[in-house]
Amino acid sequence: MNGEIDELKEALNRAVRYDPKFQTIASEGEAQKEKDTSADSKLNDAVINLENEIADLNNKRSMADQQANQSYQDFLTAQREEHEAWLNSLRNR
Repeated sequence: MNGEIDELKEALNRAVRYDPKFQTIASEGEAQKEKDTSADSKLNDAVINLENEIADLNNKRSMADQQANQSYQDFLTAQREEHEAWLNSLRNR
């Protein structure tokens, strides 16, 4: 939104370069820009809470990925041990 206001202001400035009345009106457009999230304390708190929740979810996802990888490695180890035990039982017959 702010970018669109800036682009419009620049285009109008190029179109009406020497009109002081327009310059005054264009300058007043700056007041219509959206404020930064930190300007509203409740919005800022909500943004911080969302960022914290996203970080927490990313940590949980990383832990779940690690656990899944460990479980898969445990499965492969058990599968290999089972296969070796089977081969040993064939050799000992």
